[in-house]
Amino acid sequence: MRKESTQPAAYRDDSRVRFAETRETVNRTARTVLSQELGLTITITAISDQAALEAHNWQYSGTRVEHRPGWSWPVEVARYRRLARRIEAAFYTEEGLWGLLLGRISNARVVASIHYLERNPGQGQTIQFVDAALRYLELYAVATRCTTYAVNHPHPDLVNYYKSKGLIGELRKGQKLIRLESTVESVGD
Repeated sequence: MRKESTQPAAYRDDSRVRFAETRETVNRTARTVLSQELGLTITITAISDQAALEAHNWQYSGTRVEHRPGWSWPVEVARYRRLARRIEAAFYTEEGLWGLLLGRISNARVVASIHYLERNPGQGQTIQFVDAALRYLELYAVATRCTTYAVNHPHPDLVNYYKSKGLIGELRKGQKLIRLESTVESVGD
């Protein structure tokens, strides 16, 4: 006798539906967790076309000019929307759009990784956006049963910074650093 799934066929058969639901669940959970842990009112949503365009037009000045990313948020968001296992989050505070994060879950669902990350240069939050983004990624990894969370292709000037945030594992291909990673802590730890 063959067991039948109790899940609706649309959910069971369509990974896009399953991962969209996972993203919404993680966004709700992370909003509560991060708001409590960081002492800010944070809202986390999918990246809208408007948020991608706003981030694309962020202005960098002074010493922050070298922090200008080498990608277009509208282009990357459109490209990532084709992936079912994407990680996509727009973070908002009382001041408005705080930052964006794009990434994905590996094919074997072992690694949850950030591929694109940017903070609004006009926001004056004293809390580092990367702290919120990495905690969000850790929560996402737990929700999808990944054992590792990572930042892919970190900028060479930021490697030590990410290591100071706990991403001490290195995956290299020859001399090239592919990602910095950390192991997901068990829920009981």
